[in-house]
Amino acid sequence: KVMKAIVKMLEDWMKTRDAKLLNQGPNLKEKSILLAKMMQYVEKRFPDDLELNGQFLEMVNFVYRDEALKGSELTSKLEPAFLAGLRCVQPHIRAKFFEVFDASMRKRLHDRLLYVVCSQNWEAMGPHFWIKQCIELMLSSACPISTLQNCSPTSLLPPVTGVIAMADPADRAAFTQLATVKEEPSDVESEAGDVKESEGEGGESQTEG
Repeated sequence: KVMKAIVKMLEDWMKTRDAKLLNQGPNLKEKSILLAKMMQYVEKRFPDDLELNGQFLEMVNFVYRDEALKGSELTSKLEPAFLAGLRCVQPHIRAKFFEVFDASMRKRLHDRLLYVVCSQNWEAMGPHFWIKQCIELMLSSACPISTLQNCSPTSLLPPVTGVIAMADPADRAAFTQLATVKEEPSDVESEAGDVKESEGEGGESQTEG
């Protein structure tokens, strides 16, 4: 209850726009210090309290959406909490964080691959399987109304038969020789035995008839 009250108090400080209350409350630097301490305490001491974690993550999400706060030092301080929101077990909270995550970069596969591999530090995810978030980020860059097509005709690969046809006659002959499946004697004998057995069964059925 005490932790929830503290989170609620921090939330009121973050969301207030009253100039008088802003002057009476902590400044931006003090707020960032408080939020960073709360971030470590909530996740480590109360990992199973869904209500408390949800309340704290909703406040973090507000910081990343608010026009006045998302460009401040709060966002860099709360990056581990933002990644915690991306792996939150509550789907509605996780969806809110991914919406912010998806809108923070252009919907180009090349840019997103560079971001995932080079820019983002995933260490804060801890033991969580963060590849899931990367795949979701890649898939969201697809345009649902466009059909799949190559970027240029030069990127088309020729068919295998076309490659064989363009080869030298000697290479084609060698390929044909290697591609021919040789039957082992045991396979030929077994096939012959199967044919004889089927013929014998056919003769017996005719005799019975």
